[in-house]
Amino acid sequence: MTNSFFGDSLTVVQGDVFSPIVKIENETGMEIAKVYFSSHALGITKELTPSGMDFTMRLSGEVTKDFPIGEATYDITVAFSDGSRYTARYAGKLTVREKINEVVPDE
Repeated sequence: MTNSFFGDSLTVVQGDVFSPIVKIENETGMEIAKVYFSSHALGITKELTPSGMDFTMRLSGEVTKDFPIGEATYDITVAFSDGSRYTARYAGKLTVREKINEVVPDE
C-alpha cells in the first residue's frame, strides 16, 4: 500500500474551500471500502470520495472558518472490505492560516 499527497503538508485558509486529493496505490489485493480524513485538533472526520485511484473531499468555507489558526495533524485511514484498516498517513502536518486579503465584490 502506498500513498502520495500534494506536498508533505497541507494548508487551509480559514473561510476558504479545502479540497485535497489523496492518491492511493493499493498493492494488497484487498478491496478498498472507504478512505477517511480525520483530525482530532480540528474536530473532523470526513469520508473521501473515490475517483479511480484518487480520493477527494470538499470542506466548505462555512466549515473551515471555524478551524483554529495554527498547526494541527491529520490521518488518512483506509478501510478494506474485510473490515481491516490501514493508516496510510499518520500525524500529517496541516496548517490553518488566517484569511487576510479579503475579496470585496464590486458594487
